[in-house]
Amino acid sequence: STTLNAQPSSQHRKDGTGRVDWVRRDAELCQLLQQQLGMLRDEVPPRRFTKTRLMRPLGETMVRRNLGRLPRLGALLDKAVESTLAFGMRRVDHAIVLLARDGDQLQMWRIQRLAGLRSWSSALTAHANQQVECLNGQNSLRPHGIS
Repeated sequence: STTLNAQPSSQHRKDGTGRVDWVRRDAELCQLLQQQLGMLRDEVPPRRFTKTRLMRPLGETMVRRNLGRLPRLGALLDKAVESTLAFGMRRVDHAIVLLARDGDQLQMWRIQRLAGLRSWSSALTAHANQQVECLNGQNSLRPHGIS
């Protein structure tokens, strides 16, 4: 997995006061986070986007300590962080793509196993069914073990 370990270029203002230009820092960190998100979306296998995971390459301690001074970054982080359900759906999508690519049957138990999620909700089953139906128009799949 590739991570972006880039710190903002300008730590202090150029006027010699030694103070941080928080507006500029906010813009730089937002740009770094956008680049990082682009790389993380392509990661295989998908891993969940948590605040800690997204902040670590930006300088997690500094960001956490000064999040009140970085309003744009805070908003971007809130938007980028995945819920458990959203992450599960992304894993299901990834599993379906892998199975379809390999020519395997799109059976619910195969999707569940390849997605590798600890808990499986009815929402994930519905999402998997919807994705499979979009892919090949077949009948709905039932969760493994249910007849």
